[in-house]
Amino acid sequence: MALNNNFYGSYSSNQVFFDELVNAFQNIGINIITASSVEGAMSIFENYKVDFSISFSKYQYFYNGTPLYEIYEVLNYQWVSDNPLKMNLDSDSKWIKYIFIDEEYPLAMERGAQNNYLFLPLGYLEKNIMQPSISNERVLIPCKIRNINQLYDEITVSPYAKQMKTFLDEYDRNTSFIKSFKSFFEKNAVVEIQDKEKVFRLVNEYIRIEKRLWAIENIDSLPVDILSEDCGNVITNKNVCYIEPVNYSELASLINKYKIVINVDPNYHACIHDRFIKAVSSGTVCVTNENAVINKIT
Repeated sequence: MALNNNFYGSYSSNQVFFDELVNAFQNIGINIITASSVEGAMSIFENYKVDFSISFSKYQYFYNGTPLYEIYEVLNYQWVSDNPLKMNLDSDSKWIKYIFIDEEYPLAMERGAQNNYLFLPLGYLEKNIMQPSISNERVLIPCKIRNINQLYDEITVSPYAKQMKTFLDEYDRNTSFIKSFKSFFEKNAVVEIQDKEKVFRLVNEYIRIEKRLWAIENIDSLPVDILSEDCGNVITNKNVCYIEPVNYSELASLINKYKIVINVDPNYHACIHDRFIKAVSSGTVCVTNENAVINKIT
């Protein structure tokens, strides 16, 4: 059973991932039933023999505060595509197994889960693989870029401003963000999960945007299109323009029009990010930052 958590994400990307996951099971002959509500899932559990359930992103299926995998004692695979500090993961149940897109995600968990983790990047349906791009001699950067000064202002007025600014001053942007954050928490005796999450969220977003802006400023040989709203960042590169974001289901067709796509991983240091997979599968060249996993396959 596939459990849709009904979260859309940036430009409906999560729903595209979920639909492709269901499609992939169907393509290999697996009988899969989908549920979009707790009531619907409970009805399926009670009327069918469910071998396992699978869900994408954050698990949302609870009855009276208890997850359905505990109530029905059916193993659930949870495919997690974002940092576990955002996810409130269950580290106790034997009925849940996590699929992480990044091999460093377990370092962000409060404690280890009972089951071993699986590590698997998000996939791409074979039928959607495109022919090589007919180049328009431009570079595409498909990244949302919030205003970095507004983010810094949010950090400044936060009750956690001192910890955040200390981390920003100390962090070497070329090293693992997750490992550095874990070390920072230990060194500064930050132990409460609520405190860790609040420090993480703004700092994580700030560094993501900082790295994207750095990449944009350092492309000087080709014109650059940024697939994002213009949030007012100061960019000195005069070869840059913003283009209207599209629904994630339309992204492959857009990518196919470009010579090069730039991927800046969102502080993941041991994964193959979906933007890289999407770009290559859409028939174009992807330039991406190196990380531990990319280095293994190149």
